[in-house]
Amino acid sequence: GPRVRFVVTVSSNTDNLEAMLDGGPVEVPCTYLEMCEAFKQTISKATASKPLLLMLDGLDRLSEKDSVTSMRWMPPVLPRYVHAVFTLNKTAVDNHAPVYKVLKDAEAEVIEMELFNAEHVRTSLSKLLTKQSPVRTLTNSQRNALLNAVALKSSPVRMQQLGKLASMLPSYAEAVILKGEDSI
Repeated sequence: GPRVRFVVTVSSNTDNLEAMLDGGPVEVPCTYLEMCEAFKQTISKATASKPLLLMLDGLDRLSEKDSVTSMRWMPPVLPRYVHAVFTLNKTAVDNHAPVYKVLKDAEAEVIEMELFNAEHVRTSLSKLLTKQSPVRTLTNSQRNALLNAVALKSSPVRMQQLGKLASMLPSYAEAVILKGEDSI
């Protein structure tokens, strides 16, 4: 699997980055341009034995005013052994959102996926939770909060993340941490 990772951190503690990058010293970029350059250098370290898959979910939720949507941080041609998956909602694609335009200009392949229906979400969620913790169950309030959170943005990546998060909740916990789009 991928061995090279690029993590943006606001912490002054870079020990976790050093460990991920084979123990080498890490200088955390301080400016947007430095971060873009560091990102490009980092992903160029991918090899046949250490490929890199980047998964960026919900790019359509970025503000058009945010410089990230220009995608200048992403090389126009990915290095060999680097693959990227970006998720956007259909409205962003239909309205030709700036981030979609950048991907289209880069000749990215677009694969349309339908949103999950409620029954599929319930079935998949039950299987996911059972697989992660066979004895784990959710309270009714936890299950409802989780299903509501998935319904907001029912992408496969979001459902997977919320399922993992839910499997870590103690049975007695209230489900408030699952409310809203920014809960992950």
